[in-house]
Amino acid sequence: LQLKQTGSYRTGFYDGEWATYYEDGKLMLTGTYESNRKEREWKYYYENGQLMQVGRYMHDKQEGKWSYYYDDGVLKSTRYYVNGELYADGKRMDIQKSKQ
Repeated sequence: LQLKQTGSYRTGFYDGEWATYYEDGKLMLTGTYESNRKEREWKYYYENGQLMQVGRYMHDKQEGKWSYYYDDGVLKSTRYYVNGELYADGKRMDIQKSKQ
């Protein structure tokens, strides 16, 4: 049986460094919780061990620069977020419209 997740709780909330693993034991993601909210840098990995995406959370919302990668490690795209909202060229993007 492989370990699925490591981390700590404080007064019933996720708190501190956390890591989640795939079934085969390889790292899936790492990040920090503060009082049950995602904070600071988070990294997500493909099953082959390559970095999938990396970015920061502030108060459980994506913030600042996020980088996304193909499963061979090549940079796919970079996006910028403010308070969880996607921005491009200094303007908030309407994600619903951009999917059409």
